Amino acid sequence: WIIVLVGASMALAPYFNAGDKNFYRVVNKVSETFFASEAWKGFFRRKLRAYERLDAHYEGHVVVVGAGRNGLALAGMLAERGDQVLLVDRSPEVIKHAIKRGHHALLGSAANEAAWEKIGLLKAKLVILTIPDFEEAMQVLKAVKTQAPNTRVIARAEYFRQALAFYEHGADYVVLPAMTATQ
Repeated sequence: WIIVLVGASMALAPYFNAGDKNFYRVVNKVSETFFASEAWKGFFRRKLRAYERLDAHYEGHVVVVGAGRNGLALAGMLAERGDQVLLVDRSPEVIKHAIKRGHHALLGSAANEAAWEKIGLLKAKLVILTIPDFEEAMQVLKAVKTQAPNTRVIARAEYFRQALAFYEHGADYVVLPAMTATQ
């Protein structure tokens, strides 16, 4: 099978490289038909549902939005300190990795208001925004500070303008990784 796959990829590579639109349309149509089937969608939906459920009720916990390298490291340090930590991320692979490392994690966007109830966002004692998406982070910050003003929020900003905007909307602390890395 490996030889057949290698041979097929060698035969098809020039068409991909040449950017033949007709060939691309055929491959795209075939893949759309295959991956759009209900059986295929159901398979992936079942796999992802496991990451969209939480077994516990959260209150007085720490929500870390963004379970990448920084979010995972923070979650580990906070858990060692005895805090109940919940990670939220859009990437199934990132959530899978976090769960394998023993963390409570949920697949989803923190900007999705339906997820707020699941993660107990407005009942958290601390929300840490490590995601690079400024708009999403700002939406979460505004919601928390409007509906749960005593909740502490730490945000990550790429630029001074973003840091100032976070502070203007109530962030308790803002980290500028690019600035701290150069010191």
